[in-house]
Amino acid sequence: MKMFHRFISCAGLFLGAASITATPAVQSIPADLIEYVAPEFPSMLREDGIFKGSALIAVSWGADGRPVDAIILENNEPRFGGAVTEAAMQWRRAAGRAGLEVYEIDTTLSGIVISYAGKNAAAMVAEGKAARLPRVLTRDELDAPPQALQQPMPEFPVAAQGRWEEARVTVDFIVDENGRVRAPAVQSATAEEFAEATLDTLREWQFEAPRRHGRPA
Repeated sequence: MKMFHRFISCAGLFLGAASITATPAVQSIPADLIEYVAPEFPSMLREDGIFKGSALIAVSWGADGRPVDAIILENNEPRFGGAVTEAAMQWRRAAGRAGLEVYEIDTTLSGIVISYAGKNAAAMVAEGKAARLPRVLTRDELDAPPQALQQPMPEFPVAAQGRWEEARVTVDFIVDENGRVRAPAVQSATAEEFAEATLDTLREWQFEAPRRHGRPA
């Protein structure tokens, strides 16, 4: 299980899935993608008698429309999760919209791939729709709040000197089982020069491994 965290501005992260129907043998592509690569079902799974793959993956997007990072939140088989991650890093979407999105991928041997694009869970509830959420731990559910071991602050960008005195950047990211920051994505920034500087620094952050009942979470 993964723990979501929000840097500077703390709030619940948007999570969820809006279903997209698909007819047999037809691949359904998330609407926000302009290039989509389907995960290849590992042949070794078939040899082990596993014929269906399911994974929930978080992808952080850069403003250029390319994935910055991708991390599996849930999967029925780690080997399938690896295939989904490899495929997701080849996805593309229109430039100009950075952020963190969640996708659900279900694959069967018949070649049907049904993908669900992540959507703000609160908005879905307001619309009266059900949202499948990954199991995300809150701080209260952990044995103890994760302690920062390394947390350097962003340096003031040279390009912003003389133009800005301060800036505020809000970033969503995931703390994995090893305490590493994964899939950081800027949600808002009062000055773009500070957004990239914040992301670069955030990748250097390290927490104690979050634990629940003594196990990494």
